[in-house]
Amino acid sequence: MSDRKPVHPTLAARTLVLLCSLLVIAGSAGADDLDVPSGIDRVTVFASGAEVTRTGNVTIPAGQHRLIVGNLPAGIDPARLQLSLTNAGVRLGTLQLEESHGGELVGAQERQLQAELDQLQFERQAIADRIEAANTQLQLLGSLADGSVGGQQASLAVNELTDLLQTLSSASLEARQLIREANRELAAKDREIEQKKFELSQVATRERTGQVLTVAVAADQVLATEVAVTYPVNRASWSWLYEARLNTTTGNLSLERKAAVTQGTGEDWTDVEVTITTARPNQNTRTPELGSLLVDLFEPRVVFQERRSQQAPSALLQSADEAVASGLVQNSANVVASQYLVNFEIPGRVSVAANRQPQIMPVDQRSMPVELVTRVVPELDTSAYLEARFTLTSTEPLQTGIMQFYRDGAFIGRRPVQTFQPQDEINLPYGQDERVTVEVFPEQQDSRGGGTFRRTAVEDRRVRYEITSFHDRPVDLEVLARVPIPQNEDITVTVSDEATPADQRDVEGNSGVLMWERRAQPGEPVVIRHYYSIRFPEDEQLEFRNR
Repeated sequence: MSDRKPVHPTLAARTLVLLCSLLVIAGSAGADDLDVPSGIDRVTVFASGAEVTRTGNVTIPAGQHRLIVGNLPAGIDPARLQLSLTNAGVRLGTLQLEESHGGELVGAQERQLQAELDQLQFERQAIADRIEAANTQLQLLGSLADGSVGGQQASLAVNELTDLLQTLSSASLEARQLIREANRELAAKDREIEQKKFELSQVATRERTGQVLTVAVAADQVLATEVAVTYPVNRASWSWLYEARLNTTTGNLSLERKAAVTQGTGEDWTDVEVTITTARPNQNTRTPELGSLLVDLFEPRVVFQERRSQQAPSALLQSADEAVASGLVQNSANVVASQYLVNFEIPGRVSVAANRQPQIMPVDQRSMPVELVTRVVPELDTSAYLEARFTLTSTEPLQTGIMQFYRDGAFIGRRPVQTFQPQDEINLPYGQDERVTVEVFPEQQDSRGGGTFRRTAVEDRRVRYEITSFHDRPVDLEVLARVPIPQNEDITVTVSDEATPADQRDVEGNSGVLMWERRAQPGEPVVIRHYYSIRFPEDEQLEFRNR
């Protein structure tokens, strides 16, 4: 609100003291303590962590008083705690942030679940005691049957012996029936306990310490005001979820963007305003300092160094063939963007339980025409793959998340996607194109020699690709292949004059990768001749490595 007076304490200690420039109020023994009942009203969620705002209303009599705001979590960073009042007539004095130690767990839901778990374990022990008592009874009945109780076995009449045997048999059956039923109850109780343990694990913080904020205030007359306290919490996060739905008939892509909010702070966020933000308050804020770089002649220190195999590139360097969207159609959240961050204000009020389970919140939906291309890499796979391509035209970047792909209403898979900036060219994968066939025909491959001073060997590699589309309309087709890149000056690679000329070379920055672009007509094979030769010293062998 525009009439709030924010106060930002900066003393990092258990007790926070802030002297207000308007008035310094010394806490006196006669000051009245006014409890401020408060609840969580709004939350701003970061990629890691959140800021929670508790609000409450209080009426302040004339004079000097202390406002008491409880139910604050332990470990609040004093530098990030904020206090605001809506009534400008209330004058602020000192603020104290103190720990409150208690024997019980702080979270109400955690206390409840722990009490329920304790009760279940007590009931389980009672069942186990019944089983143990029944087993003891069986042992006693066995002792009676063989006469080992009471010393020397007594002489019994036939009718007495019959009655005894019937009694022992009946008692034994009852004890065994009791054990069977108790074991069944025990198994059911164990399942209840495991379920309760799981529920507890979703909300458990194990915190038994909270904090209380005490605020010294003064008023010249009776004043009512709203009190808002904002503080950071851990165990909260959000991430992007995308649904990319492709209609291959219309060539239109619909992308729905959602935020998955998760929290395990120990307190439910019930009926609150939620804002998710791209701000990262815990990241390094200072530009790195660049020192001097020294160079000297290398002095070998080892005789042998193991040759390391080439490793796959880091996941952070994945190709820009993973993407998101453009062309906004409908906003579910209010988007507040600047040049450096974006806030998404979720409409209405929502609830997020403190159970570490994701709460899905729609943000926006985009729709745009896309270019459909079928891509083939016959050397690696004789399947054809459909891709949807477009340019990201939104004004804010789209960030890392999980994308689910749907083609003509059918789910075909999910994968992580990386951040994309405005104007990025996006390729989205949409699985195999079953109406395109790929055939590979190896042709005659010759090995021959030549040279005067050092004899050379020549390997001719020849392969023909035939790709046929059985769609009822023309299809844009891309065929990729590669020629080796020499890593030694004695190796020469030459593309044959008989080969089909490539439309692109070094595709997407990959040296030696060739691409042929064709417009495949229904039922008409596209023929690509991939011919090249490798010349190398005859007394050497070739070694091929992927990069």
